[in-house]
Amino acid sequence: MADGPVSAGILKCQEKPVTAADYRTLGFTLAEATRLNAIFPGGMCDWKQTGVGQVPLVRFASFGPSPANRVFDVTE
Repeated sequence: MADGPVSAGILKCQEKPVTAADYRTLGFTLAEATRLNAIFPGGMCDWKQTGVGQVPLVRFASFGPSPANRVFDVTE
């Protein structure tokens, strides 16, 4: 979860292809970029997008019987 948001609200990130532009300040060699692509063939986490299947956070969630912020009622 390197470079992920502090809130840690994303359980599974959407991925983006590894590009040299993302690492230009590091000065990756072609061999290093090739190795990075081999390690992460599906891509790297794109923290600018919402997570896979992510839903809005419910603050102070209730599990019932109170109707305020109820996620579901455990008494039913």
